[in-house]
Amino acid sequence: MGVLADRLDSMHVRAATPDGTISGRLNGRTDVVLSFASGYYDKCSERDLERRLAALASLLWAGRMRAFYAALSEAYEQTITGEGRPISPRDVEYAELRDAPSTTDLPRSRDARRSSRGT
Repeated sequence: MGVLADRLDSMHVRAATPDGTISGRLNGRTDVVLSFASGYYDKCSERDLERRLAALASLLWAGRMRAFYAALSEAYEQTITGEGRPISPRDVEYAELRDAPSTTDLPRSRDARRSSRGT
């Protein structure tokens, strides 16, 4: 395997919600582990759980991207700190959908739906 694949396979990222009720870790490319403070899951509301999981997901993603760019930098032997600009209409559409506000930030509605299109 190459340097990049090895680094991504051995990546470990940890994060916790600011109040410490939920923590998570990413191991390698696909393993995600969540842990809840004792008794929290049974007593939390769905809305609180949703907010805390969204916050944790953001923290884990930020850590994952830092580790990813560090791995890219090592593999290509130059500093890479972010993605390039979108170059095709499909790239632009993907970036706009990805960066759009999450529906969890919007008022709840039975009709609220979020969809994504795979590549």
